[in-house]
Amino acid sequence: MKPLLRAVLIVDTGLYLSSGAALLLSPLPGVQRALQLAAIEPAMVGQMLGLALLGLAWLSLRGALDGAMTVGVAKIVGHVTWLAGALVLAWAIGPHALWLPALGIVPNLLVGGLLVVVGLGGARFAGAVRRREIGKAAQAAADTAKRKQPVGVGPDTVSTASHVETVEAAAQPASAPRPPFHG
Repeated sequence: MKPLLRAVLIVDTGLYLSSGAALLLSPLPGVQRALQLAAIEPAMVGQMLGLALLGLAWLSLRGALDGAMTVGVAKIVGHVTWLAGALVLAWAIGPHALWLPALGIVPNLLVGGLLVVVGLGGARFAGAVRRREIGKAAQAAADTAKRKQPVGVGPDTVSTASHVETVEAAAQPASAPRPPFHG
């Protein structure tokens, strides 16, 4: 299941890399015309958003490559992705302000839906992988504890030491004084 989670993170990396690069280059008039982007004023705001998206792309790629970070990164990036998709859907349905105006309403709805599905899928896979890792760790701890336990001693067997004490106590005569117990 973890390889599938890494594949989702690679898809997220591509989405954030392309969106971040477009926003970072958005002040250039040629890029605005080619992508039919609305002018973001001030231009620095668009570039800062582009840098933030490039940061998410880097984080997604890092999570896909580093197994220790995969689950945490996938959960965070998954939630950001589905929330971005919900925002695209809300703007496309409500005020008809399209994210990609050159494509029209239907492709924008499809892109928003894709973002929601990929984001929720990544967040759900992250939770499932985390639960599986916890289960494996608990099983490994139980197996280790079972191997360290002495042979013949368990919850359904009598300890050898308590058995010897019981036999010795039964063998002593009733008239013999017992030594005081110091516990």
